[in-house]
Parts: sequence; C-alpha cells; structure tokens
Amino acid sequence: MCDIQEPSNREQRAYVQRWLRDRPARPFPTPSEKDVMAATLNMSVKRLNHLVYSTRKRMFPDLCKKKAQMPEMTPLEPGLH
Repeated sequence: MCDIQEPSNREQRAYVQRWLRDRPARPFPTPSEKDVMAATLNMSVKRLNHLVYSTRKRMFPDLCKKKAQMPEMTPLEPGLH
C-alpha cells in the first residue's frame, strides 16, 4: 500500500508564498493556474482563493491600499469602444 501524504497547512502557505514572490508584478493567479495550484495542494479552489487572498494581503499591503484608493471606473457609453 502506498502512503501519499497530503501537504500540511504550513507547506500549503509556503507554496502560495513562493508563487506570489515569484510573480510580484502580477500576484493574481488565473483560473487555470488556480486549478493547478489547488490540485497540487490537494485543496478546493475556494480554499485556495482564500489562502491566496490572505497571503497576498500580508505580503503586499501597499497593493491592497492602492486598490482601495483607486477611483471608481465608470462604464463606457454604448458605441464608444
């Protein structure tokens, strides 16, 4: 019988931290990247989303502040594409 050990919470956090650190210009995984990460970490995409969000918030606090300070965008009028 083969014992496959699931990653611990600490290992999951470390994986997400490495992923974010390797992509400081774009710390937002695409849906396909999330699928791969969730499968690698043996967790749901919903749980991964929470982990990425909370880790990104701690690692890039200025990014969260800038996003909160950005003016709200108004939609383009129809026909002005």
